[in-house]
Amino acid sequence: MSNTRHAPGDKVGRDRMRLDVATLLRLQRSAYELLLRLDALGRENPAWLAPETIGELRKGASATAWLRANRSAFPAELWPEAEDERRFGNLVASFFRTSMRTQRLSCDGEMTFACLRPGLMQGRRSGQRIRSAVASALFELLAYERAEIDMRLARRLATSPTLECETRVLAYVWSLERRSRGSFKGAVVHGIWRSLPRDLRTDLSEEIVWLAFDTVRTEAERSACDAPNVLEQV
Repeated sequence: MSNTRHAPGDKVGRDRMRLDVATLLRLQRSAYELLLRLDALGRENPAWLAPETIGELRKGASATAWLRANRSAFPAELWPEAEDERRFGNLVASFFRTSMRTQRLSCDGEMTFACLRPGLMQGRRSGQRIRSAVASALFELLAYERAEIDMRLARRLATSPTLECETRVLAYVWSLERRSRGSFKGAVVHGIWRSLPRDLRTDLSEEIVWLAFDTVRTEAERSACDAPNVLEQV
């Protein structure tokens, strides 16, 4: 695959994205609320967080089946539309591989307590690893949105201190898209999420994502225009 993708004359409106941000954020919020409910159930009855259950919830297909079978245990408003059930299951499963772990206590071989905890206890994620993941996400997202982008420019955007918040918002939202499609990106996703300001994590909205995208795309276009024309230098 080429490192540069172009779509001349095929621009998206400045206030719109091809990516269905509204659905992604709705699925993300519902998945998180469902996990909070599962945590509460597990604290009341540890069987809800038994190893075999978590094993099912770590894989998209089995997570979707498990959620369907136990749908009555969760508030109806958390359930997605039928066409989004598989994406929802994938997203729930991804939480267990990117940002969620199970804590259990046992006595005489019997599990007496279980709960969910954020983070995977794999050590602190380095800033360099986060920036690398952000750059890759920007490259994929901007290419998907038909903007001119290459990996060199994506890395420059990802390391710009003035664009740190915007680029990480976009990287996280793109990770939701990939995770909802069953693509596992690793625990670094949780590092990207935790690097965002708390108030932004609480109130992340479609409008905030659009504004971040418009800012980053504008800077990408400006940088592309400023880049020297190699052919003219020959």
